[in-house]
Amino acid sequence: MGELVKISIADHIADVRFNRPEKYNALSFDMIDAMADAINRLAKEPGVRVVVISGEGKSFCAGLDVENFAALLSGEKRFPHLTERYQNRITNIYQHVGYGWK
Repeated sequence: MGELVKISIADHIADVRFNRPEKYNALSFDMIDAMADAINRLAKEPGVRVVVISGEGKSFCAGLDVENFAALLSGEKRFPHLTERYQNRITNIYQHVGYGWK
């Protein structure tokens, strides 16, 4: 598996691409962590003025990965530590795609 979130920066524009086209860019726990890393990286880029978020393949993002959601409901997995990391920035962690750039 390659990078789950690709970032390129040119002319003050950050291009952030979800990279799970085989799953229609559904948000797995690993992908959510990769998004958090992207947010942290871009927060340290003083030249970035615009962030464009898109998805590789046919879809932008299918939402939360159903397999991960099932593991949450069964108690097998816990939602990643993002709730602690972004406690003051999250309005709806399941639907607010741009929560890191709020």
